[in-house]
Amino acid sequence: MRITLDTNIVLQDLVRRASHGRLVLRDGRCEFLIAEPIRDETDEQIDAFFDRRVTQGRLDRQEQASEAAAIKALIDFHVRVERPSGYMGFAQSAKHRTIDPDDWPTVAVALATNSYIWTADKNHFWGCGIATWSTAVLAIYLGVEDPNGI
Repeated sequence: MRITLDTNIVLQDLVRRASHGRLVLRDGRCEFLIAEPIRDETDEQIDAFFDRRVTQGRLDRQEQASEAAAIKALIDFHVRVERPSGYMGFAQSAKHRTIDPDDWPTVAVALATNSYIWTADKNHFWGCGIATWSTAVLAIYLGVEDPNGI
C-alpha cells in the first residue's frame, strides 16, 4: 500500500513520542511518499517545534538538536521524497481538488503514484477523490501496537 504524507502528520504524530505514527512508519508494510516541497516544509516545522520546546524550558539546545535530527532521520529512512518532475503532470488537477493551495503537491503525488493520503486534517482533503487515512485508523488496520501501551 502506498501512502503520501501530509505535513501535519509529521507535526502532530511523528514528533510526539506517545504516538502510533512512529510505529506506523516503522511497520514496513507500506511505502511512504512525500512531495519534495512538503518535505522541506516539514524540516522547517520540526525545527520550529523543537525551538519552541527550548523557549518553554522543556528541552536544552543539545536535546533540541538531537530530537530534531532523530525525527528527520526517521523520515529520511522510511519516506521516499518525490521530486516535482514526478508529479507536475498532475498539478492542475491537484490544485482543483484541494481547498488549501499549499496542499496541492500532496494531492499531486497521490495522483501520480496511485496512493492514499495520511493526514490529521479532516477538511483539506475532503472530497478530493483520494482516500485518506488518520493515524488511529491506519494503526488499527496495520495492527501496530506499542509494547508500552501507548
